[in-house]
Amino acid sequence: MQKLMALVQRTTDLYHELHALDRFEQDYRCQLKGSESSNQIEKGDNIQVVKLELKTQRSYVKNLKKRSLWSKTLEQVVEKLVDIVQYLHVEINVSYGTYDGGELSSAVNCQRLGPAGLALHYANTIIQIYSIVSRSGYVPANSRDALYQGLPPRVRLALPNKLRTSSMPRELTIDQIRAMMERTLKWLVPMAINTTWYRTHI
Repeated sequence: MQKLMALVQRTTDLYHELHALDRFEQDYRCQLKGSESSNQIEKGDNIQVVKLELKTQRSYVKNLKKRSLWSKTLEQVVEKLVDIVQYLHVEINVSYGTYDGGELSSAVNCQRLGPAGLALHYANTIIQIYSIVSRSGYVPANSRDALYQGLPPRVRLALPNKLRTSSMPRELTIDQIRAMMERTLKWLVPMAINTTWYRTHI
């Protein structure tokens, strides 16, 4: 697969270099057909420079043709494509296991997020918590409700009972609770921001 990708890259380079070669050839023809100049020595020098650039470009294009798909037959290219299909098939089987021929389950009623979706969901929840903790003073009810509704159903069901049974050794002030949360959020929030950025840019 890497070899084919290298061939494709060199073929792309060849395409651009062929355009450059065409421009060099046009420049050379223009120099030859140029109007008679009073300074023939300077004109001759310009033609020699363009001629040298043209020769260098032709040599570079010739080299790229040998090293790109340009020099390959259709059979050779198709053979490489078949190798890639076989490679992908093996990699899919290694990653996801082989298909045993049974009936595929429908994902319509699936209640679970995949690992990527779960990571993104919790990253968004952490960012919501951070925005609430960062506010000084009153937190609007809709922000609290949005955070609560964003929690997974199992967590929402367990939360009231957990809050009732949790015992703190002493009463904490709002500032103490905020300071505790900020200590945890200090290292959680950068990871959450990176997760959301990564998921929206891939």
